[in-house]
Amino acid sequence: MHRRHISLLIVATLLLIGSVHAQEPRVAPANDYFSNRRVLSAREVMNASLTIGSAQDATTQSGEPMPSCGAASDTVWFEINAPYQIDLVVDTFESSLNSGASNNTVIAVYRSVFPTPALGSLLEYYCSSGGSGAGSFTWVPLAAGKSYLQVGSQISLSSASTYKVNFGSRYQLLANTDFGDTVKVLTPWTVGGTGTTGDKIVCNGTPVDCKFRFKTGPGESSRLKYKLTGLETLPHDSGPTRYSEFHLSVDHDTDRLQTNATASVKVTFLDGSKDKGSRSLDQAGAIYVDPPTGATPIKVVVKIKHTGTSGDPLYINEVLLRYAPGASGRDLLPVPAGP
Repeated sequence: MHRRHISLLIVATLLLIGSVHAQEPRVAPANDYFSNRRVLSAREVMNASLTIGSAQDATTQSGEPMPSCGAASDTVWFEINAPYQIDLVVDTFESSLNSGASNNTVIAVYRSVFPTPALGSLLEYYCSSGGSGAGSFTWVPLAAGKSYLQVGSQISLSSASTYKVNFGSRYQLLANTDFGDTVKVLTPWTVGGTGTTGDKIVCNGTPVDCKFRFKTGPGESSRLKYKLTGLETLPHDSGPTRYSEFHLSVDHDTDRLQTNATASVKVTFLDGSKDKGSRSLDQAGAIYVDPPTGATPIKVVVKIKHTGTSGDPLYINEVLLRYAPGASGRDLLPVPAGP
């Protein structure tokens, strides 16, 4: 064959091969479609950093909801299933979008109005994008059950891009609304001890502004107690570090310093072990119980005690009890760091 014909044949073959490669389908992330959403484990929700490569090949489905805080393209999906209310932290600041832009992400959280979720059944709960703090949630409370997280880009991704999604959470075992929410309610709190006359829920003009009052008096030794059981559904750290953390905080006010009031939390585990912590309410900060055994928790008892002196009443406004499996040490919470 003539040399010129051979050269033309080689060129034509190379062009054909190039054309075939150019037409090869681009591969989208595995959780591109809502139906293929990534189901997060309980531990991943607590503390995980997930990298989603080839974000530029993600798509926007027909019928996919658009976040209220900004249009999103190239979206991916996650599912969170929580046995208790959860305080969720999510950020995407380490994402790399179109030549390194990192503040162009959109994060939205949805719940389904039907038992079987579909794009058309999703109702938005939270959304974050744009400006300072773009792509970040800080301790968003999500109800128990399933929630769906949508991550996308405010700009169309035309070059190699990556979503980096960081999770950090705590289960909120107790968020006190029992002192008054349209009606005065005490249950499941119980009042015990001596000198409890006058220790009750009082409201400041409206039934939604209620708090628990320790009346105070020289013969008083009273307590406010809340017992939670059936916590076996919570995840726990069974790895080499075998570590979990309970975090109790009490919001209170009084016209007089109450050095004789304490708050405590006691945890019982399936293997029979127990751990507890307490703190005077005249001190700032929270109570941490960090059992090293990593055993499955089955019961938690919260107590607030008041003893001894007369003076102005002590009011308990709010009590929060959070749980984090796999915390790395006393006073430390899963990353991103808590408030």
